[in-house]
Amino acid sequence: DSTMPRYLHKIFVFKPFRGHGLGSQLLGGVLDDSLGTCLLCSHDLIPFYERAGLEFKGGFTPPSAQQGFALTRDMYADLALMGSPGAEGASPVFMLNDDDIKQLLIS
Repeated sequence: DSTMPRYLHKIFVFKPFRGHGLGSQLLGGVLDDSLGTCLLCSHDLIPFYERAGLEFKGGFTPPSAQQGFALTRDMYADLALMGSPGAEGASPVFMLNDDDIKQLLIS
Protein backbone atom coordinates (compact mmCIF):
# COMPACT_ATOMS: atom_id res chain seq x y z
CA ASP A 1 0.00 0.00 0.00
CA SER A 2 1.69 3.20 -1.16
CA THR A 3 -0.30 5.34 1.31
CA MET A 4 1.03 3.57 4.40
CA PRO A 5 4.18 5.09 5.85
CA ARG A 6 7.31 3.00 5.99
CA TYR A 7 8.89 2.00 9.27
CA LEU A 8 12.44 3.07 9.99
CA HIS A 9 13.92 0.49 12.31
CA LYS A 10 17.26 1.99 13.23
CA ILE A 11 19.80 4.66 12.41
CA PHE A 12 23.07 4.16 14.24
CA VAL A 13 26.16 6.33 14.26
CA PHE A 14 29.26 5.08 16.06
CA LYS A 15 30.07 7.19 19.11
CA PRO A 16 33.32 8.75 17.75
CA PHE A 17 31.37 10.11 14.76
CA ARG A 18 28.35 11.49 16.63
CA GLY A 19 27.71 15.21 16.84
CA HIS A 20 28.72 15.90 13.24
CA GLY A 21 25.27 15.73 11.64
CA LEU A 22 25.64 12.24 10.14
CA GLY A 23 22.46 10.90 11.78
CA SER A 24 20.55 13.96 10.60
CA GLN A 25 21.82 13.49 7.05
CA LEU A 26 20.84 9.81 7.02
CA LEU A 27 17.42 10.57 8.43
CA GLY A 28 16.95 13.47 6.00
CA GLY A 29 17.62 11.16 3.06
CA VAL A 30 14.98 8.72 4.27
CA LEU A 31 12.42 11.43 4.95
CA ASP A 32 13.03 13.17 1.61
CA ASP A 33 12.44 9.91 -0.27
CA SER A 34 9.30 8.83 1.55
CA LEU A 35 5.55 9.22 1.40
CA GLY A 36 5.66 8.89 5.16
CA THR A 37 7.89 7.42 7.82
CA CYS A 38 7.34 6.23 11.35
CA LEU A 39 9.74 5.00 14.00
CA LEU A 40 10.08 4.16 17.66
CA CYS A 41 12.55 6.04 19.84
CA SER A 42 13.37 6.75 23.44
CA HIS A 43 11.65 9.83 24.83
CA ASP A 44 14.94 11.75 25.08
CA LEU A 45 15.27 11.59 21.27
CA ILE A 46 11.87 13.18 20.57
CA PRO A 47 13.40 16.69 20.07
CA PHE A 48 15.95 15.31 17.57
CA TYR A 49 13.23 13.68 15.47
CA GLU A 50 10.95 16.72 15.76
CA ARG A 51 13.75 18.92 14.40
CA ALA A 52 14.02 16.48 11.50
CA GLY A 53 10.33 17.02 10.73
CA LEU A 54 8.58 14.12 12.46
CA GLU A 55 5.73 14.50 14.94
CA PHE A 56 5.27 12.81 18.30
CA LYS A 57 2.31 10.45 17.82
CA GLY A 58 2.17 9.15 21.40
CA GLY A 59 3.63 6.54 23.66
CA PHE A 60 4.05 3.05 22.23
CA THR A 61 2.41 0.10 23.95
CA PRO A 62 4.03 -3.19 22.96
CA PRO A 63 1.90 -6.29 22.43
CA SER A 64 1.35 -8.57 25.40
CA ALA A 65 3.10 -11.80 26.29
CA GLN A 66 -0.13 -13.59 25.37
CA GLN A 67 0.20 -12.19 21.86
CA GLY A 68 3.59 -13.87 21.41
CA PHE A 69 5.91 -11.15 22.71
CA ALA A 70 6.95 -12.49 26.13
CA LEU A 71 10.66 -12.58 25.21
CA THR A 72 10.83 -9.18 23.52
CA ARG A 73 8.16 -7.04 25.19
CA ASP A 74 10.67 -5.24 27.44
CA MET A 75 12.81 -4.24 24.43
CA TYR A 76 9.95 -2.06 23.22
CA ALA A 77 8.70 -0.71 26.56
CA ASP A 78 8.56 3.03 27.26
CA LEU A 79 9.19 4.13 23.67
CA ALA A 80 7.67 7.01 21.73
CA LEU A 81 6.03 6.66 18.32
CA MET A 82 7.14 9.33 15.85
CA GLY A 83 5.63 9.85 12.41
CA SER A 84 5.43 12.09 9.40
CA PRO A 85 3.23 15.18 9.85
CA GLY A 86 -0.36 14.67 8.85
CA ALA A 87 -0.05 10.89 8.68
CA GLU A 88 -3.05 9.51 10.51
CA GLY A 89 -4.12 5.97 11.23
CA ALA A 90 -2.03 2.86 11.64
CA SER A 91 1.74 3.12 11.58
CA PRO A 92 3.73 0.03 10.67
CA VAL A 93 6.08 -1.15 13.40
CA PHE A 94 8.49 -4.06 13.08
CA MET A 95 8.99 -6.08 16.25
CA LEU A 96 10.72 -9.37 16.90
CA ASN A 97 8.29 -11.85 18.42
CA ASP A 98 8.98 -14.99 20.47
CA ASP A 99 9.07 -17.23 17.37
CA ASP A 100 11.65 -14.90 15.75
CA ILE A 101 13.89 -15.09 18.82
CA LYS A 102 13.59 -18.88 19.03
CA GLN A 103 14.56 -19.16 15.34
CA LEU A 104 17.60 -16.95 15.90
CA LEU A 105 18.69 -19.04 18.88
CA ILE A 106 18.53 -22.37 17.03
CA SER A 107 20.14 -21.08 13.84
